[in-house]
Amino acid sequence: MPTLPPTSLAVSAAVADQREAAGLTVDELAETVRHLGHRMTSADIRAIEAGEAPATVDDLVALAVALGTTPVVLLSHVPADLPDPDEGQIATGVPDDVIGAQLRDWMEGRTSLDRQSRVAYWRERASRLELLRTHHHEQQEAAAAELADLGELALQEADAGPVIALHERVDEGDRLLNQCDRAQALIEHRLERLASL
Repeated sequence: MPTLPPTSLAVSAAVADQREAAGLTVDELAETVRHLGHRMTSADIRAIEAGEAPATVDDLVALAVALGTTPVVLLSHVPADLPDPDEGQIATGVPDDVIGAQLRDWMEGRTSLDRQSRVAYWRERASRLELLRTHHHEQQEAAAAELADLGELALQEADAGPVIALHERVDEGDRLLNQCDRAQALIEHRLERLASL
């Protein structure tokens, strides 16, 4: 069986996810679509969800209406089992470095996918991430300073709620700063890849 292209696979996963989230069976979804005036059987929906058949444009619109969502949500869905974004496209014809949020912004007309726009997107993300990192760092330093101000009392009252909360804030700060550092490294990697194009 041939593999469907990325956008068709995204729609397949999105239809299944949206249907399940709505608490509908395949038969109920097919009935709803038929009431909208679009001929679609339960077997058609099962084939789309299984990735055995692509949804037509008409199917896409009818399914979006029946599921109470938009075609953009179905088209820009990023399946949970998507491989590493560096390994391929998330949508047909879209550059490999584009991620889900960019794809949706493009589909909604808020950005372009030319190289310059993609570089600007990642630079903006880097700038926002730096602000977030600064915030987390300041929060962590404030908690550490409160612990330091307590001095010996923090050791004597280590099991007191406020002392435990301060230690948790310091630990959470470490975790958040590590996440920011990893995200920054990924952004730098994407910018390097774009610079080489």
